[in-house]
Amino acid sequence: MFHFIRNFLKKIHPEGIPGPGAYVYNLLSCSDIFQKHYDFIAQDISSYETSGKVLDIGTGPAWLLIKLNKINPLFDLSGIDISEAMIEKARENIK
Repeated sequence: MFHFIRNFLKKIHPEGIPGPGAYVYNLLSCSDIFQKHYDFIAQDISSYETSGKVLDIGTGPAWLLIKLNKINPLFDLSGIDISEAMIEKARENIK
């Protein structure tokens, strides 16, 4: 039943950022200003916790998770996003 409802909702409410938009967003997020922002947020999060689980809701291209992992590999990191295209970009960026 859940799959039926999910598929129905996806038809009437498409993913957050579709394929071409995810590509453009990922390119923009590689810019220096975006990357400095992700660095700042990762440092801020790391100043509160030194280990544990972190869930990035709406992870997009996963830059925050990547930055957190570089700062502290002890974090147990997870990211979710409504956009399948953004999830694919996140997987590519993580590799």
